[in-house]
Amino acid sequence: MSPVEILALTLAASIGVAAATGLAARAAEGVSDDPVWRDRLWSGAFWLPAITPVLTALFLLAPRVAPEPVVVTSLAGSETMVEPTGRLISAAAAPDGAIPFDLTLLALLALSAAGLLAVIRLCRLVRRARRLSAVIARAEHPSPALATMVGAPDRPGQSLIVRVSPEVPEAFLAGLLRPVLILPSSLIGCPPDHVRAVVAHEMAHLRRRDLTAMWLEETALTVMAANPLLTMLHARRRLAREEACDALALAGATSGTRRAYARTLIDALRDRAGIEQGGLALTFTGRRGAAALRRVRAILEPRPAVGRLTRRLTVAVGALAGGLVLAGSFALAGQTEADGPLIIDMDGDRSPAAQQWEMINAAIDPVFNAAWPGACGYSLNEADQLTIHLQRCDGSDSPDAQVLALQGRDPVTSPREAFEAVKAACDAGNPVTIDYRLEDARVSKTVACSKPARAPIPTRVLDLAIAYDGVAPLPGDRLHVTLGRDGRGEMELNHVVGLPAVAPRGLRTRTSEDFLMIGRAPRLRAILISKEGVVRAVSRPVTRPMDLGEDSATTEIVMEPGSAEAISDLPGWRRVQRLRAEGLSDEQAWRAAAEPE
Repeated sequence: MSPVEILALTLAASIGVAAATGLAARAAEGVSDDPVWRDRLWSGAFWLPAITPVLTALFLLAPRVAPEPVVVTSLAGSETMVEPTGRLISAAAAPDGAIPFDLTLLALLALSAAGLLAVIRLCRLVRRARRLSAVIARAEHPSPALATMVGAPDRPGQSLIVRVSPEVPEAFLAGLLRPVLILPSSLIGCPPDHVRAVVAHEMAHLRRRDLTAMWLEETALTVMAANPLLTMLHARRRLAREEACDALALAGATSGTRRAYARTLIDALRDRAGIEQGGLALTFTGRRGAAALRRVRAILEPRPAVGRLTRRLTVAVGALAGGLVLAGSFALAGQTEADGPLIIDMDGDRSPAAQQWEMINAAIDPVFNAAWPGACGYSLNEADQLTIHLQRCDGSDSPDAQVLALQGRDPVTSPREAFEAVKAACDAGNPVTIDYRLEDARVSKTVACSKPARAPIPTRVLDLAIAYDGVAPLPGDRLHVTLGRDGRGEMELNHVVGLPAVAPRGLRTRTSEDFLMIGRAPRLRAILISKEGVVRAVSRPVTRPMDLGEDSATTEIVMEPGSAEAISDLPGWRRVQRLRAEGLSDEQAWRAAAEPE
């Protein structure tokens, strides 16, 4: 997958992680009413899905080391060098001309939508921050009596700034580098116990460094604006934080102090109206809703601290969940194209007829030369029709023929039956009846076998490793690989594949054993061709036999700059390459190249 696809998938995965952590935290919440434990529980539930995309993005940005080849011993006892993490794609998946619609476009649209939501949330956050800054800027210094009552406590290395404002309905703590406690003007006439309860709660926020945590959470919510469940988790996390601050502010308090604190909270909730600070300030009341009743109960009836076993189990489960998120992010980032060498599978998208090519070849081969002495070959066209090549042979303009039946059997849909019928006729010395189509006419002829019918030669999977020495393949370059055999010419291992952005490090295909030249160095030749048909690189001659397995063969070629006296140097071949670069298929390019320019 591309990085765009991985990031889009990670965003979707974060929604699933948020749902899982939310349900898990909701279930674990019933174990204990300890506010400090619940605060940590919901903090973890919020941050696990929030950091998933961040971790994946960091892994994507990390430098990658190409995998080292490992030595694999084949069943034949020889050793072969293979790449351990090769990414296998089909030949049809390699880009060639126009790029088809795929998941990358959908992922790009999803990321664009997520980015737009993040920008909208960022704009709203900036607007709230500016409004809050304006309120703080207009706030006044407290009177000496109020300042004495508050006590203006300090935290190490930084003093707390206290201000009074008539614009706010309740006290709140704001600011990141320089915390500011804003007290409403209405608080001036309240009883001292009321004022101390409010201040104690805000000081609890200050000691816990909740302002820093709040801004980090707002940043995560902005980046992850596309995850709606994260907002819900944040609401539960804020409620747990308020309860934890209540517990910290009331540590060691008497029942009378607790009743005064609860009364202050109830009065603040009843009287509060007007400005909400939009999540950028820490207020005494927190959010409205039924959660206030829970807070009041926790204030009046202190909850016991969670047991040591529960804490340890929570830490263990949290570490396990964090490890799973870390491993999942690393695994997602590891799906990029750069993780392993690209291996082009030439058989990955072969049709059922193409997979039976050896049997089709065995059926037509005994009568081919006798039936079409002027033909230069035969193959399956793009419609899986057995086509006799006449049109591009020595400048001939004869139309190609399409074989329909051999001895009454279709060699494409029933290749084994066609072969057995031809073999029976050839073994008995009888002629073979061939039905074929020539342009719009159906023709039938009877010919004698020019050679015995032989069963297909066994095949093996050929894994061809490709190394590059002094040449860098470019996207759109074409790789043409042929395998020769004694007295039988050459066989194309691939139909000139357009290379993707990542240079292929291997080619995999199934070929007959007679082409492998077992025990001798194979006659392999690879040519790297530009879009214009110019040869950019050729392969060095292979000097050692292939490494053989039970059903496979492995060898390596090295590409180096140069040219070759091969079919790729002929003007006709170059014209075919240019036509292919313009988007024509193989068959269309060959037909167009045969026509006069």
